[in-house]
Amino acid sequence: MEDIFSIDSITYQKQLREVFKALEVKVKTQTSKQIKLGYQQRNELISHVLSGYKNDERLLAKKLEWEGTGRELRVVKWVYELMRSKRDLYGYFQNPKEITMKLESLIKLSEEKELYEISKLLNHWYSKLIVNVLTEI
Repeated sequence: MEDIFSIDSITYQKQLREVFKALEVKVKTQTSKQIKLGYQQRNELISHVLSGYKNDERLLAKKLEWEGTGRELRVVKWVYELMRSKRDLYGYFQNPKEITMKLESLIKLSEEKELYEISKLLNHWYSKLIVNVLTEI
């Protein structure tokens, strides 16, 4: 088992914590954005009805934007919860390789199922973790 108190390990833990904090911020901003887009979609629906059902394109655009934000929020929350589940009482990440292995398998699975938007989002956070690993080597 790796010594979590070695200099390299502490530096790596700090970098993992930076990614974790970035995920935390992203969850908050995406949640806020999705709520805002939900209200905008509702307003667009009202406008659509009042226009005699002539604003289909604008309503569809708002719906697609809301769905995309929701998809990103679910992925970011999942990665955040994955990392949170690997932290101990003191905030250290136990077995961080499990996090990257889980992300690798999900990226592969989402590509097999042709869920490329999800794969792209997972790959974004995976690359942030891998860059941290590569800088430690």
